[in-house]
Amino acid sequence: MQRDQIWYLKYVFLRYKHNDGSYSVFGQRDKSGSTWLTTFVAKCFIFAREIRPELVEERIIDQALDFLVKQQNRDGSFIEPGKVSSKILQVSGPVCFGIS
Repeated sequence: MQRDQIWYLKYVFLRYKHNDGSYSVFGQRDKSGSTWLTTFVAKCFIFAREIRPELVEERIIDQALDFLVKQQNRDGSFIEPGKVSSKILQVSGPVCFGIS
């Protein structure tokens, strides 16, 4: 992982974090975090932590996962309380630093 990717993880992603552990495109300016974006961010943080544990605190990942658990319905589906800007990314699937 290159230096600029580390900066991206530590600074940019955390700018879009809500107090409930979710993430949204416009951060606190959005009414609610996005289930889809929070899943993507958690996946990237878990990947980064596997490579370099000092990059992301475990509690940050736990907060995102806690949010996701609260969005899951009994039938296994998820509520999407936030706005999702990129339908294309949702269809093609997110890639985190070259790992899909």
